[in-house]
Amino acid sequence: MIRCIIDSLKDYRVWGMMFMLQLPSLRCLYKYIPDNFAWVIPLYLIFNFIMYSFVLNYMTSARTKNGFLSRKSLFVLFILLIFIINFFVYPQADKLKYQGRGSDQDDSLIAASSALVKGENPYLIKIPYYPSNPISPGPGWISLNIPFAATGFYFLLTPFYLLLLTLLLKKLTEGFYLSNLFILLCMSSFAFWETMVVGSDMFAVGALLTLCVYLFHVYLYKNIFLLFISAILLGFAATSRIIFIYCIGLIGLLFWRKYGLRSIIYSTISLVTALLLHAIFYFWNPNKYSVFHVVAKNSMLFSPAFKLLGLFSILGVLFFTYRNTIDRLGSRMFFFWLCLVVPLIFASMGDLITLRKFDFSIWEGANYLIVALPVFLIFICINLSNYEKV
Repeated sequence: MIRCIIDSLKDYRVWGMMFMLQLPSLRCLYKYIPDNFAWVIPLYLIFNFIMYSFVLNYMTSARTKNGFLSRKSLFVLFILLIFIINFFVYPQADKLKYQGRGSDQDDSLIAASSALVKGENPYLIKIPYYPSNPISPGPGWISLNIPFAATGFYFLLTPFYLLLLTLLLKKLTEGFYLSNLFILLCMSSFAFWETMVVGSDMFAVGALLTLCVYLFHVYLYKNIFLLFISAILLGFAATSRIIFIYCIGLIGLLFWRKYGLRSIIYSTISLVTALLLHAIFYFWNPNKYSVFHVVAKNSMLFSPAFKLLGLFSILGVLFFTYRNTIDRLGSRMFFFWLCLVVPLIFASMGDLITLRKFDFSIWEGANYLIVALPVFLIFICINLSNYEKV
């Protein structure tokens, strides 16, 4: 046990998992655990730190083809469990809207999707029970999720995107052990559970962006048609929030040193798609196009010095990414996560410091980090697989 702890202190993956899985969970822990039991929180964090170290460095037998994590039946059980829990808990959590509490992300996406299906401008409507809140999702993201948001099956949103990533891991490793591990790691985070049951789409956004990195990596030279489709898909995904248009150039950067012109073409197709989607809905009614409010909201969180620090940090990791990314899927996932999480950290910390005054129980910005969560866990799983072909 002592050796496990010592090894974990030197393992950046363990610290990364604590950061991605448990840091945003502090909001849930401080929100739901009574003050006189606050001593449980550091014990909980220490337990998870040791558990992650054990999983990464010592639980090798469970990850073999004959280990318990490799069972297809376990995978099916996990997926059913996620679907069933969200089926029963999401409607209960959604009732908080009648009290003006809970998340407006699900109601925003549902209302906008329903309006779009009727041929109405989704940005002219009021969000039920949150009439003063602007609609944040962009048109591409709204369109993609109509099958969930406009049909009464919104509770399937996060489980569906989780399933996509686990099937991706199944394809990469030709087994279920990493798919099962991915789900277990997600389930170890209170933040994952809370954002799923209240209807947040943050995990889904990160999952689709992760899938786009994979598709470009796989189809760059194998299938031009599928490469084109993946570029279009990235354009739609990048509209999820106006700030994520940044991801188009970022993904292009990941492939620039190796593939040059093709990387530029791919990014251009995605960028044109995203801008065209924004333009269509913007000119439909320019005064009511509310997606830009996210930029204004985040700008309010930062002092001039904090903005400057954030800018130099982002430029620094972009340069570091350009110099160090190699032609491996694991490398690209890591650097995509790094360049995605750095601006999210600044937005999240700005919310905690400026708006919440270090009150973790109301730290809304903790949920921003969930976008980068699936990217990091896919990197961890690829790293464990030693699947050099990807």
